[in-house]
Amino acid sequence: MYREMYVMLFDAVTKSLESLAEGDAVSARWILEDAQRETESLFMDWDWEREEESGG
Repeated sequence: MYREMYVMLFDAVTKSLESLAEGDAVSARWILEDAQRETESLFMDWDWEREEESGG
């Protein structure tokens, strides 16, 4: 699960940096805020009990 969240945030940072390089700070912020919400949702929905049972 952590890998999925890491990749999601890394991609968002990359896209955000591209937007900043183009001078679009508003889009950069939206990209980061969306990624923050998505990863938080993944984390909150994580089935901790199943993860512990599987040894992960």
